[in-house]
Amino acid sequence: MRVGGNDSIDYILPFVLFIFLMALGSDYNILVMRRIREEAQVRPLRQAVEMALARTGSTVTAAGLILAGTFGVLLVTSSVTETKELGFGVAAGILMDTFLVRTLLIPALVVLLGRWNWWPSLPSRRASETQPAAAPVMQEV
Repeated sequence: MRVGGNDSIDYILPFVLFIFLMALGSDYNILVMRRIREEAQVRPLRQAVEMALARTGSTVTAAGLILAGTFGVLLVTSSVTETKELGFGVAAGILMDTFLVRTLLIPALVVLLGRWNWWPSLPSRRASETQPAAAPVMQEV
């Protein structure tokens, strides 16, 4: 079977794609999950997810499109087959991450898991307990 004019893909490509996509996708996950956590402190989780996606969605989508376009250039401009495969793989992976994982999978999992999303940080603690106490205010006499 021939794909893209070649008999096979380079054996290292899946490993490189995994490393690239995990590293690039982690940053966006951190951004979205941090925003969901901030919103969840003042509203129910389902509403917090909606607000967080509304506020971070355009930023993450724009960044994903720019990043996918950047790697897509490798597909168009390179004459080396392995570089074209890498460009296509990363661009396609970033687009899937941007439009499927970040907008559908992560929010659905957050809503389904509920309070278990925050298991490492003890969800039973209140926000006031985790923040340092404010300094006393001096009164003028």
